Order: sequence, then C-alpha cells, then structure tokens
Amino acid sequence: MKRLLTAVLLSMVILLQYSIVFAEEGVGDKFILELEGRYWIPKLKANLKLSDYNTMGVEILGTDINIKDDLGIKDENFFSGRLILKLGNSKIRFSYLPIRYEGDKQVTQSVSFGGTTYTAGTTVKTELKADMYDLTYEYDALKTELGFLGIIIGVKYFDLYAKLESTGFKEEGKGQAPIPVIGLAGRIYPIKYFNVSGEITGLTVGKASIYDAEAAININPIQYVGISGGYRIIRFSAEGDNEKDKATLRLHGPFVALMVRF
Repeated sequence: MKRLLTAVLLSMVILLQYSIVFAEEGVGDKFILELEGRYWIPKLKANLKLSDYNTMGVEILGTDINIKDDLGIKDENFFSGRLILKLGNSKIRFSYLPIRYEGDKQVTQSVSFGGTTYTAGTTVKTELKADMYDLTYEYDALKTELGFLGIIIGVKYFDLYAKLESTGFKEEGKGQAPIPVIGLAGRIYPIKYFNVSGEITGLTVGKASIYDAEAAININPIQYVGISGGYRIIRFSAEGDNEKDKATLRLHGPFVALMVRF
C-alpha cells in the first residue's frame, strides 16, 4: 500500500507538469470552508510497554505486550472529522480522530504493566485511548485546471491513555506526543465532477515518529457536497529515554467520507 500511495503522488506530479489536455476546474475545489465526516474501518496492530516501581519500591520491567494477542483487543471502527479553510492557494487544516479499544481476557502468560504483574490465569480488563489531533498548513505550489500538488507542514499530537485492571489491581499509563510533520498532497481531475487524491505526511523526532498516508476517489455531484472512498495507513511509535517504556501503533484500512462545502 505504501508503494501504491507513492505511485499515486508521482503520477500526479507527471500529469500536472506535462498534461496537454485541460479540464474545467473541478467543483470539489470551489470552496472557502469544507467540513468532512469520515467513517474508518481499520485493522489494528499495536504493542505497549510500561515499567514502574511496585508498592515495595522494586522496579518492575514492563512486558512488551501485544494488545490483540495478549489482552484480547478486537478491531474497531471509528468516526473522525476534518475542517479545511481555503484562502487562495493556501489551506489551513484541522482534524480529530478518537481511537478507542476495550478488551477482557484471561491472560495465558504473566504480563507486567506499570508496577503490577498479572499472572497467568488472571482475567484482565483493558482500556486503551488515543486522541489524534492534526493541525497542518498546505500550500498548493503547483496548480493547473487539471489538479494541484501541495506542500504540507504542521504537527500531529497524540494523547495516549492505557488501563489494565483485574480483581484488586489497577494500573494506568498516560502520555502525550506532539510530532511535527512534513509531506505532500495532490489531486487529479480526469473529469469535472470526479477526482483522485492522495497525501503523505510524517517525520521522526527523537524517539517518536509518525507516518500517515491515504489515497481516495472523490465524487462531487454538486459544488457543495462530495462523497469519498479510500484507504488510510497510520504508523506511530514513541519510546522513553530509558527504553523501558514504549508504544507502537499501526492502523490501516478503507474509509468512506462525506464533505460539505461553503
């Protein structure tokens, strides 16, 4: 999928530079403000590790927990929202994605999280939350009647929370990770009411990194309303300075969206 998304953006660059057949400006880009609601159906792969001291003052090294295999977490679907303010070739974009998972499983091997060890046979209830805020600026540096290619800069902010609980025991872990990002966004209009779009953003800063990419097909029956279907991948990782704490997250899957424009 990463190769497919890269190929989509490369194709946009080539077509925008060398196309000799131009279409009327697509109706999907005639707006000042665009609101998008999205329903995402991703597959999850994630690991979590948190070390701490127990009540006796002894350090407990956290287990590298596979949250699906070890804790019984199942795949979930999510709603998200995005707002785009367009001023000429510039766009200010804000999006919010709430990620929520719960699990309930009798662990088959001992796992340590925070300062608590849950022995094999213990039923562990798990709650995981990750709120992803995305604030970016896009400048469409290359723009023709057939489409555009833009440069993106901004920041993605993760607010993370995890809780493991069993009879008589409860451990919680929290963390925040703001990560600056850079990337590209592009769109091609084969015909007036139909376009293909894609974008890639990401960066590694210290021991935290984010990679976010998507490709979509968009249909705009009228100027003020659009519908979209595509595929998105998010990869996130963060690690503590002592390498005793870390979190990795990979989500990938199709989505559908509705856009309203003003």
